[in-house]
Formats: sequence, structure tokens, C-alpha cells
Amino acid sequence: MKISSNWVKNGALLATAIAAVFFMSGYGLASVEKLWTEKTTLANKDVSPVGGTLFRGLAEKLSPAVVNVKPMKKVTKTYGNFPYGNSPYGMPGMTPPKMNPHGSNKFRQRGEGSGFIIHEDGYILTNAHVIENSDSVQIALSTGGLFKGKIIGMDRVADLALIKIDSPNPLPVIPLGHSKELKPGDWVMAIGSPFGLDLTVTVGIVSAKGRSLGATPYDDFIQTDTPINPGNSGGPLINTHGEVVGINTAVMQMGQGLGFSLPVDLAKKLIPELKATGKVTRSWLGVSVQDITLADKESL
Repeated sequence: MKISSNWVKNGALLATAIAAVFFMSGYGLASVEKLWTEKTTLANKDVSPVGGTLFRGLAEKLSPAVVNVKPMKKVTKTYGNFPYGNSPYGMPGMTPPKMNPHGSNKFRQRGEGSGFIIHEDGYILTNAHVIENSDSVQIALSTGGLFKGKIIGMDRVADLALIKIDSPNPLPVIPLGHSKELKPGDWVMAIGSPFGLDLTVTVGIVSAKGRSLGATPYDDFIQTDTPINPGNSGGPLINTHGEVVGINTAVMQMGQGLGFSLPVDLAKKLIPELKATGKVTRSWLGVSVQDITLADKESL
């Protein structure tokens, strides 16, 4: 019985230490003034979009706050080791137009992604993998405006990034909801730019919650059958109340109807620190567990 009481006491101390570590980590900044908006009242929760025009109205209202993220990167391509000299076409002397057959060729490579505006001053959320390693970022609005984006903060662990653009006028925003309230079977909508096709709207349901893809130690994805494709990354997953509940992040290539979104509740915990410091600092505590032996008991 003495062993059990020691373990209980030590376990309580360990739990207290772990709680203190997490309290002192970046998540403690959640009390900072919110950079986003939330709805103060909700419509009837028993909303059924089947046979109605609910998603049409949401798409019309919220699409102006969804943006196309265009990361740019300088790339140097060297042609060599081809069967017939330096030609990628397999014939000696044949080279692509405007390319140097004897050296390297520099060009700008552009990616495609999505994002959404969370503050009228121009703060935008997207995935970190959309913009990482880029030399510059351009943000295209649905109104046709093109802006230079400034990377305010990025967290590769959670795959979240905060960007800002400077607009002379207030920008439309999408309110952030609560992903913890989602249930499997709930209707959701995605808006984004799959393959660069701006403002594509797709609809589906929440298939599951708490999915782990083995990508990071903090996996806790929302699984949805809402069609998500390359270019949708960073775009919003929206509930029937017109609130963002997830950030579309990944798709399983080997199957259809398997999309994954970062819960917005996690994003709301990280946004204040991304804005304040440009990164997320996490504390950690190393703990090892082993069986207790008679010798261990006597040494306690």
C-alpha cells in the first residue's frame, strides 16, 4: 500500500508539473485581444440544406473573403545528363526556346493555394506548407485586386500561417466558429482555388473528428468527404451558420472523399502568438516510465 500511495503522490505532482508547462507555453496567449470575429448569435441549429438554397446564400456572402494565395520562388534549372547532350528532348542541339543549352536557366516558379480574411485590416489565414520556402507571396482577391502579402507568422508543426496585405479599404471577413461543436454527419462547405480555379465551392459532410495522419505530434484533423484538391490548401471549411470550422489542409491521394482540415479551435489558440512573435514556442517535459522493483521500493 505504501508503494501505491507514493505513486499517487508522485503522479499528482507530475500532473501538476505538466499542467504548469502547458500553461506557460504559447497557448497562454489565447487571452490576447482577438484578431478575428465570431458570431454572437446562431441561427437554428437544425439546419438542413437538402433541397434548399442555404449553401448558395453562404457562397455568395462569404466568397469575397476567400483569397487565392500565389507563392513565388526563384528556381534554377540545369540541363544535363541527357542521352544526347544537354537537350531534354533527346536530340542533339534541340533546346527549349529562350533557354541556355550550355548552362543554368533561372525562372520564377509559382504555386497555388487558398486562404481567407479574418480581419478587415487584411490579416489572412492559410497553411504553412502553401507559402514555406517562397521568396514572395501574392494575394488575389475575388474582386480582382492583387496585393503583395507579408508573412506575419508561420508554424510548420500545426501547418498554419498568418499573412497580411495592405488595402486602402476595409476588407470582407469570415467569422470563426467552434470546431468542438462539429459532429460526424454535419454539413460543411469548402471554398478555394483547386488547381488555380478561383472560388470553387464544394459541399459535403463531416466524416469523422480527431483523425491522426502521422504528420505531426499534434494531429487532430477533421475528416470530410467535401471534395478537396491541390490548391484548396489553406481555404476555409464552413458550417451551415457561415462560420469557419476548419482550414483545409490535406487530401488522401489513394482514395476519393478523404479530405482533412485543421480544427479552427487550434488555429484560434495560435493566432495571437503568430501575430505577436511570428512563431509558436512550445514547452516540453521529458517523462519516462518503468516498472517498480523491490530495490526501487526500498530506495524510496
